[in-house]
Amino acid sequence: MALVMKQSLLTESGPLCRKRLATLVLPFYDDMRTNALQGPVFEPVLAERWEAHQARMVEFWSPVALGSKSISGMFLTSTWRSRASRRRTSRV
Repeated sequence: MALVMKQSLLTESGPLCRKRLATLVLPFYDDMRTNALQGPVFEPVLAERWEAHQARMVEFWSPVALGSKSISGMFLTSTWRSRASRRRTSRV
């Protein structure tokens, strides 16, 4: 079911918005949760908090997919810039 929903999302026309992003991200993490290899890694940590975690994952992917400027997105962007800067500096 999730695969069909993902494929239809990718073939729909129109701009990607937060609602469409969630319809892609949430089934992905549902699949991960039930995956034989990944599920046992995350389930003990997130057992009672999957909904909150999924909402956070939509927040996490928003800056990348939508170009949004959420608080976490701004933090992640500055973190990535800082790491990239350190890599360039350490090569000199």
